[in-house]
Amino acid sequence: MTRLPLNTRITPSRKAMIDIFASTDHPLSAVQMHKLLKRLNINANITTVYRELEFLLNHTVIHKIDISGATTYYESSEGDHHHHAICTSCGNIQDVTISDEEAFLTNVRKPHDFTIKRHSVEFYGHCGTCN
Repeated sequence: MTRLPLNTRITPSRKAMIDIFASTDHPLSAVQMHKLLKRLNINANITTVYRELEFLLNHTVIHKIDISGATTYYESSEGDHHHHAICTSCGNIQDVTISDEEAFLTNVRKPHDFTIKRHSVEFYGHCGTCN
């Protein structure tokens, strides 16, 4: 919560969402967040969840994940840079770290004289449970 401006109102739903993002190791959709809040007995409708997500995005507490598909996912901005492995069977999303990412990016920059402003890498396949 250190990124929030002073005098920012911390509602129970906002605090719960910040805590959930801080303790979750995978991206969450608005619908998933709504279900988690219900399990915690936080009475927030889906409109409130979207409004809080927008607030947290605007204050860089979370960021959107660029994953192909109709659903938008979010995760905490606190963690290290990483990418994602997405199971096309069950939808499970796992964090992936590329050990030599600089060499990986150089293969895009140099041969194409390309300036990278941001990037996202996703791997699609089947997770261990679905294999």
